[in-house]
Order: sequence, then structure tokens, then C-alpha cells
Amino acid sequence: MTKLFHSFSLLILVSLFVLSINAYANANEQKIIPQAEQTYYDVETGETITNIYAITEDGYKEISFETFKQIREEGKLNSNELETQRVANESPLLKDKTLKEPYISTFALISNYVQTSYSDNWYNETNKVTNNFSCPANGAGCSVMANYSLTKTEQFTAGMDSTYKSIIKGAVSFSWISSASVSSSYRLDLKPGQTGYINFMPAYRYTSGKLTVYSSIPWSTEKIYEGPAFGASPRKLSTGELEGIVWGVVS
Repeated sequence: MTKLFHSFSLLILVSLFVLSINAYANANEQKIIPQAEQTYYDVETGETITNIYAITEDGYKEISFETFKQIREEGKLNSNELETQRVANESPLLKDKTLKEPYISTFALISNYVQTSYSDNWYNETNKVTNNFSCPANGAGCSVMANYSLTKTEQFTAGMDSTYKSIIKGAVSFSWISSASVSSSYRLDLKPGQTGYINFMPAYRYTSGKLTVYSSIPWSTEKIYEGPAFGASPRKLSTGELEGIVWGVVS
């Protein structure tokens, strides 16, 4: 009876070990994106792109080309707003702002940031994350497991003082992330004579509004900055990975 119990216990342990290995393998397989047969011609860039995947809490999820274009277009609208802010900041409301900035380190600040625009998923830039891969013209085709990695950091209105950045970060309602990274693989299938590479578009949380800052000195309160302000925080998954969209480009 004792031998039977020991044999049964050993069988359970072996089974659990095998299941653990399979679970680990499946988790790793999620990091490898298989190249399917879908390709799209992107009129905007003049490129032929392969299957598009969003990196989500549930792993890699394929999205349609139409969804991809919509996400990209929404990012452009916010980027146009940033350009308007950049032009506005070239002619600051307070011409002598730079003369008053030394007060920042000496006296208390009274600040007010009013958010007028927010996006929970903002995509505004495409990053080429691998070198070019080439497939010989006289072969039968190539399958390349392309490893890529990328780190993105917070963004703010161009030329903004670090003190003002801290004010915006402390005023938003979401948890601010300063940087996030991704490292993964994408299987790129190339036909004879083709070249290809991988692109990645990171996701951000975006806030835009008006920032007003006063310096509180013993004998008066002075306005030292007033103008439009913008901040963007890279989105990070619970796994610690940078959230975003990945796809291949072939030619």
C-alpha cells in the first residue's frame, strides 16, 4: 500500500512538472509573433506592411488595417495641437520669464494646471526597431525571427523647465510613468529578393492644457509663467512592458 501511495505521488509530481513546463512554453510563445499571410499597402507611407499586432494585457492581439489607420489619424490630431502650442510658446506671454526663473529655487510656487484635452491611448510616432533583413533572390524564401527592443520616455512641451514638468505630473489624474521598455520578437517571412524590417508605435497617455505659475515671495506674488502646456507618459502593462503596436514592412 505504501509503495502504491509513493508511486501515485510521484505520478502527480511528474504531471505537475510537465504542466509547468508547458505553461512556461506557452507564455514564451506569446512573445513570438507568427507572420500570417496578410499584407496591406499603406498609401500614406507608400509601404507594404504585414500583419499588425497590439501589445495588450492579454498578449499580442492582431488588429485590422482600418483600426491601425484610425489610431494613427487620432494621433495626428493631437500632434497638430502640439504644433499650435509650440508656436504659442515661441512668443511667451511673459517676455521676462527667463529673468524670473531664478526665484523658482528660492521661493515657494503657486501653480495651476487646467487640463483641456486628454487621450488614454495616444500614438504619435513610428520607430524602426530593427535593421533591414534581405532574402537572396535565388532562394526559396526566408523566415526571419527578428528580435527588437525599444525604450520610450516622458514627453513635454519643447523647452519646458523641469519645475513646470513636475507641476504637470503632479496635477494629472492618472499614474505618471517616466519610461517603459519592450523587448520581443516578430517572425518576418520574406519572398526571394525581398527586404524587410520591423516598426513599433508606442502608446502614451496624453494631457494638454493651460499652466499658470506664480512665485510666492515675502513681499508679493508674481506671475512667472502662463501658457499652454503638454505632457505625455508612456503606457506600461502590468508585466512592465511598453504598450504599443508592432508590424513588419516588406519591399
